[in-house]
Formats: sequence, C-alpha cells, structure tokens
Amino acid sequence: DPTQLAIRALKKEVSENRMEEFQTGSLAKQTVPGREHKGCAFHSKPSCIHFKDFDVGQTYKKKIILTNASYSVNYCRLVGISECLKDFISVHFDPPGKMSSGMSCEFVVTFKPMINESLAGEVMFEAQTGSFSVPLQCTVKSCVLALDKELIDFGSHVVGETISRTIILTNRGALGTRFKVQTSAGDRSTHRATVKPAPGSMVAHFSIYNMQQLQERTSLTCNSLLNWSWCNLKGQPQEKIQQLDQEVLSMRSDLDTDNAQDSVELSPKETPVEIMLGKVTEGEVGPFSSVKVPVLFVPAVPGDVRADFVIVFDNPDCKPVS
Repeated sequence: DPTQLAIRALKKEVSENRMEEFQTGSLAKQTVPGREHKGCAFHSKPSCIHFKDFDVGQTYKKKIILTNASYSVNYCRLVGISECLKDFISVHFDPPGKMSSGMSCEFVVTFKPMINESLAGEVMFEAQTGSFSVPLQCTVKSCVLALDKELIDFGSHVVGETISRTIILTNRGALGTRFKVQTSAGDRSTHRATVKPAPGSMVAHFSIYNMQQLQERTSLTCNSLLNWSWCNLKGQPQEKIQQLDQEVLSMRSDLDTDNAQDSVELSPKETPVEIMLGKVTEGEVGPFSSVKVPVLFVPAVPGDVRADFVIVFDNPDCKPVS
C-alpha cells in the first residue's frame, strides 16, 4: 500500500534525525513562556548510589528513582557504566518512553563484589536535553576511631589521694580492631616541673652540711651557725676574721653551684609513677561500639606532673591517637 509505505518512510526519517541529534549533541531546549530550563533534566533519589561496608561474595541491590525535572515532556535511555565497574555492577532499566514534567521512573543496580576493594564510578544516561550521570561508590569496611577527649586535667589534689578519670574510645566503623594503650616515650613518660630552691635556704643548707667543716677550720665557739651575727668573735685577730670571711664566701659559692645542680628534675629512677593506667590497657573494640579506659592519678610529691600516653591499633590503616 503506497500510504503505509509513506508512513513507514516518514517514521524512519524522524528516527534517524533524532539519532543524529543525540550523536551530534544538537539537542532540543526545554523552554516555557519566559523561562528556559538549565541544568540536569532528571534528578535521582538518592543522589549517589553507595554500597557501604560490603562483604565479598554477597549480592546487593539498590533501587534508584529518576524524576523528570525539566519543564516539558522528556525521555531518557541508559548509556552504560564506568569501565572499572563492569565486572561487579549490572543495571536493569526499562525506558518508560515519554515522561511528562514531574513524572518518575526507576532502575535497579546490582552489585556483587569479588574483591575487597573500594570502587568509584558512575551510571550514565542520555536525555532529550543532554546527558547526565548518577555517581556510584562502593566502600569496604573500615575502622573509624576517635577519643572523647585528648586532655585529662586532674586539677589540684592532696598528696596520697587516688583520683580516677575515664577516656572513651569509640569505633564508628563496621570493622573492629585490637588496641593497646602505652606510654609515648617508653616505660617512663612522667615529667615533673623543675623545683627551685626558696630564697634564704642557702643559710640552712650551709649550717646543716658545713657546720662540722667550719668548726674544724676555726676555733670559734658559736651558739648557732645559722647566722654569723650569733658567733662570738671577740678576742680573735683581725687577720683571722678576714680569713674566715674569705672561707665562708668560697664555701657559699660552692654551695650555689651544688644547689643549682640539685635543682634539676629528678632522674627517671627516682621519679615516682603518679599517673598510671587502670585495669584496661588493651583489648578489642568492635564495630559501632566503645571502650572505657581508666587513668589513675596518685600524687606522691607536691608539684605539677604530666604524662603522655598513646593508643596503637593492630589495623595498619588506623593511625595511633594520643
């Protein structure tokens, strides 16, 4: 029938023209009186296809909804997926044909992981107004560790008391790991502030440690050597008094040097352990769980004291936290 042949030829010509428009990019603009639509013609919900915390060998499916956000009738077709996803991702999409503004359609993404490795790519579509894509991510299980505080301030306390504070180690990831709390500088991490001698203490040190030496050098009779004004110097020659003054000044100079050396902080062997860990020093922190780690403070010597601790993990991807 010549009429049927003419209609068939016309349809073929229209189809070829539309295919040429897709290939050359000369696509129709979506306009309404006074406005022109710009941007992506279709919106996806969710905006990103995310397969999170997957297990190798399992099969996962997600349903994605596409909505026509343009001002007029539109349609879309599936172009493909990223090359890196083709071995693990398959997309099932039945083109619905022409879609009015605000209408929706859906497609299903199936993910079957064969390797424990994160992937990223996109699912690509072509619409009457241009191409668009929906991002796709696949992330492996991981540990996301954090402390509720990084500084413990015990405040001021009396020597001999025992004060306890608790820090909470939280894992917000889907993969557990073992942890261990240790000092950041070997076995000893306690640092004590330098103790300076109080003014006027030089006379006391001199009196206690050098009384016998001074009595051996002089024949003076002193009621107390804590202050030279108490000494009985009557009847002594002037030369002997000047010699005694020189000896005292020399001994005080030596004491200044000794006290400057003694004012340095205590050696590690002499420093008492005042800040220490409680019973929980290592263990397992599971997925989406938390562990309490107690820290004890037993002040033994007056003064400020500081200790540094670090938490290390068996998982090599987890960095130590202090």
